[in-house]
Formats: sequence, C-alpha cells, structure tokens
Amino acid sequence: MAAAVNRAEYQTAPFGCGRRPRYVWLKEKVEKDGWLEDEDLLRLCFLPLMKSKLNEAEMTMRAAELAEVIPGETGAFVQGVLLALSDRVVAANDFANQ
Repeated sequence: MAAAVNRAEYQTAPFGCGRRPRYVWLKEKVEKDGWLEDEDLLRLCFLPLMKSKLNEAEMTMRAAELAEVIPGETGAFVQGVLLALSDRVVAANDFANQ
C-alpha cells in the first residue's frame, strides 16, 4: 500500500525547491553550477505561467534575464521559448480583457 502523501508538504516543496520561490532556486542553481539540467530548463521556461507574486510579464523578464546567463544554444533556446510563450499569454490575456 502506498504511503499517504502530506498535501501541505507537497505544495510547499515544489520541484525540490524547499520553501524558496522557484525563481530564487533556479537562479541559485545557475549561479552555483553555471547550467541547468533538462528538468530545470523546463521549469525556467514555464516559470512565468506558475503562481507567483509577480505578474506574467515581470516573471518573464526575470526568467529571460536568467536564461541569458545560460551558455550556448541552450540559453538562446530558453529565451526563444519564453518569448513565444509570453507572446501567446499576453495575446490571450489581451483578448480575454476585451
């Protein structure tokens, strides 16, 4: 029988971040290691869509700034994904507000 999941613990520890905000956790990891694993790159790409105190535009800018630090094609790819996602989200939000 599977062990019971503590829902409160699961919700406060997303992606192994502990209680730190996801952006802070990813930033610390990039500063420490200089790169991100594939799963972390996905988290960075979808960071603007996740629940945050900041709005999508502000979080997209922070994520893009963090992606600039990632070397090579990977950083450029993440920036492209963020641009495409933000374009879609902003356009959808504008349409919904009309």
